[in-house]
Amino acid sequence: MHSTWRVLLPLSTATALSLLGDSALYSALPSHTTAAGIALGAVGLILGANRLVRIFLNSPVGALYDRAGRRRPFIVALGLGVVSTVAYALARGFWPLLAARLVWGTAWALIMVGSYNILLDISTPADRGRITGAYQALTFLGGAIGMLLGGFLTDLLGYRATFLICAAGTGLGLLVTLAFLPETGRPRPRPHHESTTVNGPPLRLWNRHLLSVSYTSFASMFVGNGVLMSTIGLLLKERFGDPAHVGPLVLGVASLTGIFLSSRTLLGIAFNLISGYSSDRLGQRGPVTLSGLLILLGGLLLLAWGGDTWTVILGFALAAIGGGAVFTTLAAMTGDLVAGEGQGVAIGLFATAGDIGAASGPMVGYLIAEWWGLPWVYLTCALLVGSACAILALVRPGVRRASVAASR
Repeated sequence: MHSTWRVLLPLSTATALSLLGDSALYSALPSHTTAAGIALGAVGLILGANRLVRIFLNSPVGALYDRAGRRRPFIVALGLGVVSTVAYALARGFWPLLAARLVWGTAWALIMVGSYNILLDISTPADRGRITGAYQALTFLGGAIGMLLGGFLTDLLGYRATFLICAAGTGLGLLVTLAFLPETGRPRPRPHHESTTVNGPPLRLWNRHLLSVSYTSFASMFVGNGVLMSTIGLLLKERFGDPAHVGPLVLGVASLTGIFLSSRTLLGIAFNLISGYSSDRLGQRGPVTLSGLLILLGGLLLLAWGGDTWTVILGFALAAIGGGAVFTTLAAMTGDLVAGEGQGVAIGLFATAGDIGAASGPMVGYLIAEWWGLPWVYLTCALLVGSACAILALVRPGVRRASVAASR
């Protein structure tokens, strides 16, 4: 079996570098629609289009990884990531930019489903939370850098130069994969405590436990990767103007958006690690997931309330902390439920639920904002997160793994 870190480091590095262009787009596009040649009303569709294509690709991609192994499809994915990021720099107008986002959607379906299959290959229920948290922390560091640099580089060098720099970073990730990522898809012995069952019977893909986890993934992705990431630039522009006057500081709104989004990612990274470790120590994921959802709910209510600058900052920080905690435990919980034969298809279904949420979030968020204003956007998100809390509390997916607890 491959050393965990021998696999985890190149996997995380390549994934992090692949996210540079996508993350920079969230910082730059809402305030640079003229440079991209699109109308403001098209921003939500452009930002969500990559997730729309993934809805249809995740399950077939999962089946591909079950048949073709891990390494070769992952290499193809990173090549597509380079192409899409170069296209952000060169495309002007709605249709070329939409095509670039669809290419990125294909790439990310291959990257995400492949990554979680690889993580399942090298983990067990005893350490899955920590390994997943470490991967997400290292990966989303690339997203944080992309958001921060995307805002500053756009203000400093211009829209198109920013994405050419990001494309070079993604190309470096491709080289890392070619040089260092091994194949992990060969058959491996399963530890005696690892099972593809819930309370005894073999797990079916449409088991209520997996459905409840998938619904929670839908809700959290709708809010975090959908609404918050796509509307924070609009919120800051409405609240502070452009350039933004925040206390004694005067910043371009793209730079301020980059600071907020990168801070969200850094907070998420910290709580990826904390929640993964905590859920492994407890031997169950549910309580940690519910705690994260409640923190996310509190942050959304503060954003809906509005108020002064510090209310916005606190609300955004709580939403970032809660979203980071939930993301890790949901991924680990899915792994506990489906690890084994056919895991690629099951992970594809779980990813599809999240992508439906993330794809619809920007479009629904901007639609509600146009009709009723941003406070109603965040109140709608709060209701959705509350429903996920209720479903998760009722179904209680997964069971305490006695063998894991006994091994501590």
